[in-house]
Amino acid sequence: MSDAPAPGNLSWDSDNPKVAVWDDVESAKYFQVQLYRNGSLVTPPDGGNSTLSVYNTFYDFTDWIDGKLEPTHLKC
Repeated sequence: MSDAPAPGNLSWDSDNPKVAVWDDVESAKYFQVQLYRNGSLVTPPDGGNSTLSVYNTFYDFTDWIDGKLEPTHLKC
């Protein structure tokens, strides 16, 4: 577990509402991101790990989100 602070401004991209974006944290090597829907952790389409290690300040959840149910919460 890292001692780096959580990033700020975690939100959905205004141009693509299925892309999560957040501020960079200088001391972070990567970010661990989770997607929640209706209070429950979402499992990825491939059935893999629900906690992602992301080396950018964005992640495209398009494959995770179907057109009917929108995400309600991100955790980074």
